[in-house]
Amino acid sequence: MQDAWLKIAAQTKSTHQRLLHACMNVRNSQNDILADLLKDNRTTDFGRRYGFEDILNADNPLQAFQAQVPIQTYDSIEPYMRSQMSGEKSLLAESVLFYEPTGGSSGGSKFIPYTPAALRLLQAAVEPWLFDLIDSRPALSRGPSYWSVSPAIRSDNCTEDGTRIGAGSDLEFLRDDLQAHFYATMVNAEAIAQATDYQHWQQLTLLTLLMNENLRLISVWSPSFLTTLLRSLHVHRSWLSKTLDNPVAAGLGAIEWLGDPVQNQQAIDRLQASLSVTGADLPVSTAMLWPKLDTISCWTHGPAAGPAAGLQQWFPEVTIQPKGLLATEGVVTIPLSYTAWPVLAVQSGFFEFVDSSNQIVLPENLTRGDYRVLITNACGLYRYDIGDQVRMHGMYKQAPMLEFTGRTSNTSDLAGEKLEESFVSACLRQIPGLSILAPAGSHYCLYIDHNPETDQPELINNHATELDTRLCNNPQYRYARELGQLQPVQLRRIPDLAALHIKWQTDKGQVIGDIKPVALCTDTAFIAYLEKQRQ
Repeated sequence: MQDAWLKIAAQTKSTHQRLLHACMNVRNSQNDILADLLKDNRTTDFGRRYGFEDILNADNPLQAFQAQVPIQTYDSIEPYMRSQMSGEKSLLAESVLFYEPTGGSSGGSKFIPYTPAALRLLQAAVEPWLFDLIDSRPALSRGPSYWSVSPAIRSDNCTEDGTRIGAGSDLEFLRDDLQAHFYATMVNAEAIAQATDYQHWQQLTLLTLLMNENLRLISVWSPSFLTTLLRSLHVHRSWLSKTLDNPVAAGLGAIEWLGDPVQNQQAIDRLQASLSVTGADLPVSTAMLWPKLDTISCWTHGPAAGPAAGLQQWFPEVTIQPKGLLATEGVVTIPLSYTAWPVLAVQSGFFEFVDSSNQIVLPENLTRGDYRVLITNACGLYRYDIGDQVRMHGMYKQAPMLEFTGRTSNTSDLAGEKLEESFVSACLRQIPGLSILAPAGSHYCLYIDHNPETDQPELINNHATELDTRLCNNPQYRYARELGQLQPVQLRRIPDLAALHIKWQTDKGQVIGDIKPVALCTDTAFIAYLEKQRQ
């Protein structure tokens, strides 16, 4: 186990060093990436239409690129993407390995193509993070890790030209020479990935975690993913105990995976003890389940801030490391142990930022404030507005340190208040666990992840009033409240809100790793679904 971790560190050290070098001269690094992308794709339909060849030959290629190529959204590139998926070289000249589907907040599925070049840009961000994680958290190398694995709920589809939709596994995003070492550090993932429904996936995931008392690292995307799993321990308690007691009778014959009877009984004892702690604020003792757990990697910024604070209460002695901004469309930031905020992934794409005056700002010229992110990379995206907003907190060398604050396209306007998700997520940060604000006619409803067994009613009842006060920091919201156009925020307690959110998204075909916490929800179908759970 330790040997595999050390091999990963050794093989990612040089990528980490290249990132540090690039951070010392961001403009040269960014210009090189842009030139390579334009050169490689100048013969595509998109490249010919917008004159990539002319841009490369211009006196100032960057200025020409910004003048000739308009800002793109998925709607604007969708015709090119459909053509690419039918076998044409519309966006990318290089052959596509697979298309990764992603939902986004505005509608149906989008498809992002991954080429060998796209994987290299992704690896240029993931590998420095891995090296720094192992180097700064040495306890990790003395035990296994758990990386979130989605159930096999997606159909194995292909595009018109026969290209796969969906990566074969998460390991496919890593370099070939890293995959075997990485796999050696992971707790059993194959059985989890084979689950075909959400409940069975939960059971197998919990079973796997229970069998690994020496667990050192948990890496998930949403913090709610993990708290939802832990809350389901009570639901699946009987199944877990029976399965550990007699795996064959439970239909799981992989005895070598489930360990020997003594080890299984120890897992049963830990489970029962962790669920029987009296006087605790939480329904399970995580320290009894994983006494050596060192680090949890998950989202902690934007709408995930409240759920991350709630997760820290479940694991008070464990370090929670923020994940950077990594979307299916590309990597934007990387978390590093020696920076206060995640750093721009300067080797993983060409980046531009749009300020509040709709002016384009380059990375090295950012000042403190909020910006929209534009990315150009080897996924066929050129000046692509990914719909995310970041806040600049300073520089590491010449690279900006950025906090994800929310989706720029997610707003609500009932009476001229124009609430944006980044503002709402900041207002919700003081509420631990998942909470969602939703418009409801003449007022807003605050949906709170409510556990009747542990939550204190007197504290919960104050959340709506306190939130209403914080929302009044938006002058338009305050004005609408003063005029009576908006009524006070109303509270909605929803048991297992996080689990319901995950189920809603997976039922629509979303991959669990793509499900992001949402602070401001304008999806009326989802809100109607939540209201039914209260009846």
